[in-house]
Amino acid sequence: MAVRLCLHGIYFLTLLELLTATKHDIRVDPQSGNFVDREGRTHIFHGVNAVFKKHPWHPSLGSFDARSSLNAEDMANLKLWGFNAIRLGVMWPGVEPTEGKYNTTYLKVMRKLVDDLHSNGIYTIVDFHQDSFSEAWCGEGVPKWLLGLLGPLRQSCNNIVAKIGKLIGQCKSFDDFHIPIDNQTGFPREAECLHHTFDVYSRTPQLVSAWGSFYGNNTIQKKFQDYWHRVAAEFAGAPGVIGYDLINEPLNGDY
Repeated sequence: MAVRLCLHGIYFLTLLELLTATKHDIRVDPQSGNFVDREGRTHIFHGVNAVFKKHPWHPSLGSFDARSSLNAEDMANLKLWGFNAIRLGVMWPGVEPTEGKYNTTYLKVMRKLVDDLHSNGIYTIVDFHQDSFSEAWCGEGVPKWLLGLLGPLRQSCNNIVAKIGKLIGQCKSFDDFHIPIDNQTGFPREAECLHHTFDVYSRTPQLVSAWGSFYGNNTIQKKFQDYWHRVAAEFAGAPGVIGYDLINEPLNGDY
């Protein structure tokens, strides 16, 4: 049974089997679909995102920083301000930087964050986060090693829907943005990427065809499932986890 819920407009799936398999403080009531505690009281969550979108793929754990940390001071502030939930990006490039090899250190860091948040009265939605699908297109999401499986990618739009889109300024090729490549990362340079928003890049033919490959390629889907199996295994039994956001803002495939 899966229950669809919403936090700040972002949908995620809460897996009832996972929640009821351990002694959680909070569970999903199968009758009402609400989050309830052990006494049957309904809980409403107010939360914020904590998604660090580049290496090391987790918030700073050191000194307080208003833009990047998630430490004891941040947790105390969140509790003071009335927040009781975090959507935490557990990023695929952090979990599996090399194909088939999982970074156990990264996973333990994220598990400790979840446990520390829970000790401060803050629950966690574990999130696979993406914007523009990959660093290759000025975003983040899938790891670098997966990109070779996505092809062939469209470089231009050539059907009737796309031609209509062009009339209203859509379907511009990513190459037409002429973003220079960072020699250290091999990806477009962040400073130039930020001249446009993620949604602009997401409407390029490269991106929509990448999403089509992601959904339609069984090998890719198996690797995505393996990523989630490994993440779910790490958080099994964590009383602070109330849900899993399987894909942040998934887009349609190749239209």
